[in-house]
Amino acid sequence: MEELGITLVATSGNISEEPICYEESETVSRLSGMADFFLLHNRPIASRVDDSVVREIANTEVVFRAGRGYAPLMLESNLEGGADARPILALGGHQKNTLAFSTGGRVVLMPHLGNLDSLEAAKDYQRSIETLSEVQSLSQANVVCDRHPDYFSSQVSEKHNRIPIKIQHHEAHILSCVAEHGMRGRFLGVAWDGIGYGLDGTLWGGEFLRGSDQG
Repeated sequence: MEELGITLVATSGNISEEPICYEESETVSRLSGMADFFLLHNRPIASRVDDSVVREIANTEVVFRAGRGYAPLMLESNLEGGADARPILALGGHQKNTLAFSTGGRVVLMPHLGNLDSLEAAKDYQRSIETLSEVQSLSQANVVCDRHPDYFSSQVSEKHNRIPIKIQHHEAHILSCVAEHGMRGRFLGVAWDGIGYGLDGTLWGGEFLRGSDQG
């Protein structure tokens, strides 16, 4: 670094709002206009995994985006039926998408995929679902998606299961916090997440939801 005498930035590469390039030919062709050099290797990468984003809050490590080094992440669960329960494949939302599935009474959170606005992101998202379903034998799993009918993830869910389980947006946020922190008993969850598709087919703002680890 001292010998170079210039500022050097080494990072994974992608065009804004698109998935990381991880295949050599794709990397060179898509990123040649923005990178000066490419550091390549003769060992192919099986699947892309994004950077993790972590911040320390009140002396506690908080993961904002689970990627390299943090995912796949296995969480303990109190799913009905435990290890014998039918597996669940959760397809995430439209923005900051992440897949998850249940196995043996536990929930596995997969690496962050990102927003599903671009064609490349949509293709990568579908490939990720197909690979995960094949590797983890999830072809017969119950499929869960957001209630919003225009989310790409919700539209994909109907291809994998004619009657997907649809969960309200802010309810999913709050219950994911309950699962992440292993909470038990009653709680009051506050979701200020812009808007979510409501139970009446309209867009709802922030919500206060009262519940427990049972529902």
